[in-house]
Amino acid sequence: PAELLAALVTSLEARSRLQAEAHERVAFYRAQRRSLAEERAQLEQLGMAASLLDENKRSHALAEKRLSAALAQAKAVAEEVAEAAHARSVAADALAHPPNHAQLQTVDNLLKQLKEAEATLEQEER
Repeated sequence: PAELLAALVTSLEARSRLQAEAHERVAFYRAQRRSLAEERAQLEQLGMAASLLDENKRSHALAEKRLSAALAQAKAVAEEVAEAAHARSVAADALAHPPNHAQLQTVDNLLKQLKEAEATLEQEER
């Protein structure tokens, strides 16, 4: 009976050690699983951040195109305003200095002579 009792104690101690080792492995694997879950969560966050970054880049490119178009339109409007201001200045100068009627009559006469010469040339060609 004493030997049987010693064998039983030895067997129980061995089982106790195995059970302790099993608990250690379970604790280790649970910790590892938590670590992997945390790492997966971080990777998912990084994936979402990368996705947001890509979307931000696309939005930035679109905004840049819109800004370029708006700048081109603003430049065109500024050119129109400059042309209008120049035309206003020319008109103001013309109003400030009355026309020389003698010079205008001379220009009109030269235009009439030019038209008559063109008509004569056309008739001669026919």
